[in-house]
Amino acid sequence: MQRFPAGRTVARGPGEPGDKHAGEVVEHIGREIIRRWLRHVEPELWHHQGRHYYWSRLGRFARYQPGGPPGTPEWDDGAWVAKDEPS
Repeated sequence: MQRFPAGRTVARGPGEPGDKHAGEVVEHIGREIIRRWLRHVEPELWHHQGRHYYWSRLGRFARYQPGGPPGTPEWDDGAWVAKDEPS
């Protein structure tokens, strides 16, 4: 075992390439580290969606002209109008 400054320890197998037992131990430790890390990570279910490309293209070539003041139902009656120059 080797101790790192953060107080964590890491098991190291023998340095011999092809050592089956050492490879299995290292794989097990690596998978356990990943499993414990993923336990606290929320999956990004809605971060990447297929419609993102559509909205990025629409925003590049058009702008939304609202039908009324923000926060009113008329806001949604607006329309997308072409931009003079795409950004």
